[in-house]
Order: sequence, then structure tokens, then C-alpha cells
Amino acid sequence: MDAQFRALDYEDSLANLDLLWKQLDQKIDEKGSLWILARNLYDQELLAVPFDLAHRIRSLTRFRLRDIWTVYRELPSPDSKFLAPAHFLVLFMVKRTNTYYFDKDSIREPHVFKDLEWGKRKVGKSGYSKKKKKRYGSKGRDPGNVFYKTSRNSKGYVIAVNGYTDNEVYEKLLRVSTRKGWVVASNVSDPSFKNLVERLGRRLVHLEMTK
Repeated sequence: MDAQFRALDYEDSLANLDLLWKQLDQKIDEKGSLWILARNLYDQELLAVPFDLAHRIRSLTRFRLRDIWTVYRELPSPDSKFLAPAHFLVLFMVKRTNTYYFDKDSIREPHVFKDLEWGKRKVGKSGYSKKKKKRYGSKGRDPGNVFYKTSRNSKGYVIAVNGYTDNEVYEKLLRVSTRKGWVVASNVSDPSFKNLVERLGRRLVHLEMTK
């Protein structure tokens, strides 16, 4: 779900989605999950859309907030005194914490410093204990819940930071939370999103979302 509201009718927009959350609660099984791209709004004050949505959905359904992803998004400065938002949040909600599908290996990323700053050492002492810790997982590094792209030089130093496109974010969500053949219910209407879902072997069902 991509939650975008007009600030002037914010409360009405939240209320108009109540029926949708209840319907998704009935249709999504315990292996599925609910993902919401939520952007804060400015209307002379900051409207905390992600947290208002999470609280409202929790009060109406069996969904519970499992995690929050932060996605870096470079935006041009608006013609106002407010600072341009540099990120948006993605809410990850599930019905039960021990049954949902989550394939973290599918979105792991290459190790940044391997063979650069730490050489070829695979094991080292933890900074918090005397136990030895593996520095590198064979499937790549844990992606964490803050997403941004970096360009690095041959010594591993960051020389540029870039945001993900919408479809790059969508692909991460699809890979981590669904299998081939699963149904993806979404309100995203961009044809490129439909092509992405089909390329990954999922089936798209479009949801109408009142704004």
C-alpha cells in the first residue's frame, strides 16, 4: 500500500481506509503481511502519518507492527521554510510474530569492507565480549532496516549516497515477503509495478484506495 493523503482532509482520509484494513485482515493469512509506504505531511505542522496509521490499524484489526523501514529519498527543497524530507517510512505489519513469511536472504547485500579495510579475516573478537564472531555471512550482509545506495571507491570510502526508486523499494518488499505464485494486493497503479510483479512470478490484484 502506498499511503498518500492531502493534509486538508487528513482525518477523513484515515477514516475512509478503516474498511480496507478490516477487509485485508480477513483476506490475508498468517503467512502474509501488510506493507505500507507512509510519508509524513506538512500543513503548517508535521502530521505523523506512519504512526497514526499503525495505531489505527492495530486498534481495528489483528495486524501488529513488526518493524519500520526507513528509505532514503533525496527530494528538492520546497518553496517554504520547511526542510525537505530526506526519507519516508515503510510499515511492516503481521498478524502473528512467528508465522509470517520473511526471506531476508533475498535482499542481502554485498559486504562493503571485505578484503578492503579488514583484509581476509573471517573471524574476530566482538567489541562487547570475548566471544569470536563471524564477520561475514556467506550470503551477504544483513540489509538492516535503513535503505540507501552508496557509491564507493577502491578503498571502500563512500563517494556518493543515492536513494532508491519506487520500483527498487517495491522489489525488495516483494522478494522479502512473498513467494512465486503468491497474490500481491496493492493500490499502486503504475504499469511498471504490474510488470515487476509479473516478472517476479507473483499475481497482482489491484486495490482501490480512497484519498
